Amino acid sequence: MRYDVIVVGGGPAGATAARITAEKGLSVLLLEKFKFDREKACGGVVQGITLERFDLPKKVKETFERNAMGAFLCAPSGNYVKVLSEEPLGKFVWRSRFDKALVEWAHDKGAETRELTRVSDLIIKEGFVRGVVVKSKGKTEDLEAGVVIGADGFYSFVARRLGLLQTKLDRIAAQYSFHMAMPEREVNYHPLKRVASPR
Repeated sequence: MRYDVIVVGGGPAGATAARITAEKGLSVLLLEKFKFDREKACGGVVQGITLERFDLPKKVKETFERNAMGAFLCAPSGNYVKVLSEEPLGKFVWRSRFDKALVEWAHDKGAETRELTRVSDLIIKEGFVRGVVVKSKGKTEDLEAGVVIGADGFYSFVARRLGLLQTKLDRIAAQYSFHMAMPEREVNYHPLKRVASPR
């Protein structure tokens, strides 16, 4: 099977790349190794500039949970900084719902979408990436494309396979996603100010 564009990774970047190229009339395949409604460790905030730049459809806007009015940053030492704004800085989303809505938008514009499909290798001809080898439901398949877009995240298989990803041990961070109870007054506190804890 041959496509004009194959996009590896069904997150916001991949879904958006698939939608935009499909809107241009290209044949597009979007691949995701997990289910499209998977959870993702993420702060879950869509910035205001993104909301201004894209004319998001209703199905995407329906995934917005609440306004993001600031940030609470806490260091391992226990020091913290709160940055609060009088105006919304963006919108909170559940990545599972938000990402799935973006994929559905790409699909509505003509992109073919496949979940639970892992890219196991790249097809390289004369120094150019010309497709991918995928595994799904125990079967292996070669898929050719004029362009392959690697939008498969921080640990990108595409980037690693091409030797473009070099992890530096002094730049590794850990993230943990969890639900935290906060008083409603804290969640909805709006005045613009910065507060730092004493050392």
